Amino acid sequence: MLAHDLEPARRMIIREIWIVTVLLTSVATLAVAPPPSAALASTMQLPVTVQSVTFYNGKHFKFNPCNAVGASGTTFRNTARRIYVDVEYSDWEGTHVDQYNWYSPDGKLYAQDTSSPYTSHGATTGCDYLDVSGTNASSHLGQWTVRLLVDSHLVKTGSFSLALGAPGRIALQSIRFYIGKRFRFGPCQPTGPPSTRFPATTGRIYAFVQYSMWDGAHTDQYRWYAPNGRFYDQNPPLPYSGQGATNDCDYLAVAGTRAAGLVGQWTFMLLIDGRLAGKATFTLARS
Repeated sequence: MLAHDLEPARRMIIREIWIVTVLLTSVATLAVAPPPSAALASTMQLPVTVQSVTFYNGKHFKFNPCNAVGASGTTFRNTARRIYVDVEYSDWEGTHVDQYNWYSPDGKLYAQDTSSPYTSHGATTGCDYLDVSGTNASSHLGQWTVRLLVDSHLVKTGSFSLALGAPGRIALQSIRFYIGKRFRFGPCQPTGPPSTRFPATTGRIYAFVQYSMWDGAHTDQYRWYAPNGRFYDQNPPLPYSGQGATNDCDYLAVAGTRAAGLVGQWTFMLLIDGRLAGKATFTLARS
């Protein structure tokens, strides 16, 4: 999102924006023309003068209005919920459109925010933010660059570094099991009551894991053990960076597989950062 703060009246105008996010997993690649060089921008005469570009984490900045409430920084942890950029214009004359282009450390355009036309006279403030924790941005460690354009002309650049945050607290709330017709795997969403006993003709048995707290960057892994105590299957460790409550899920394919013949009590184990964090059992019975 993007905003401007008009002085001295302190009247906030929140504009609708267009955000384009480029993810590593996107099936399409966004082709971006290189921005104008700083030398070219310096030759353009615009009735806009940029005084400073600074960065803040969420606890040191209020987005509405664009107002710093603490110290700025140049290095932030990837566990930060948001990183804000604050632009101080010493002069903004007339009507213009500004744009914030966020470039990840690999030099690719990650996000782009474009304002609607904005009219002012004198000093004003603009701000924008990047969502980090729980998004793909948290995996892009290194130096990020923000290029500020006004009326499609580069007027200022700023940079900050994103570093790996220390792992925080994990609190497991529950592990429950569902038959396929009572669970939607895509959004990890139960659609019926859980169970602890399933027929061997079940297509899939879903494990639904709820965390009351997931703080920082961690990996989780799910392991399934057959009734004889032997390891049966697991998923690879999956990295995730978040803040607060979250859910995850996995499934065991049963009908038409070797698992259908392994009747008895199964054990599901949850590992966080390679350590056992919880386990639960269910029974697979002959039809």
